[in-house]
Amino acid sequence: MLEAVSLPLSKEGRVLVASSGTQALEVLEREEVALILTDQRMPGMSGTEFLAKVREEYPEVIRIILTGYTDVDSITESINKGNIYKFFLKPWNDQNLKLEIKSALGQYDLIEANKSLSDKLVEQNEALKRVNENLEDLVKERTQELEIQNRALEISHAVLEGLPIPI
Repeated sequence: MLEAVSLPLSKEGRVLVASSGTQALEVLEREEVALILTDQRMPGMSGTEFLAKVREEYPEVIRIILTGYTDVDSITESINKGNIYKFFLKPWNDQNLKLEIKSALGQYDLIEANKSLSDKLVEQNEALKRVNENLEDLVKERTQELEIQNRALEISHAVLEGLPIPI
């Protein structure tokens, strides 16, 4: 199964391979991964269990599952627990799989770009908030200066006119 999937995909780019869900989780600890393509049947844990763990620890990773099962309950469980992007039934068409992977990776890139822009927006909003706080302090300071100058003018006017000095 690993060769059947990884060989055609390795021509498209970097492919990391794991023979079990546990081994795949170890790979995820060491490597940055954009997309996971897993079989439903694996040693140690099912593809659904594996993708549920991936969803918890690496929610940004796009998840695709391959299965020979056509059982609706199994498919529904996989979709709900693993929040999968696509579900492929065996046997699959290599060309369709490659197209779906390209589409999924495009979506991943958009999600990452959106996250980056959101982070930048938060950063810029914080900077703007600091500028506004500084501006408020400057306005208060300038207002106090103007009040002092206005008071001095009132006193000067009173002195020049011979009026009592306002308190």
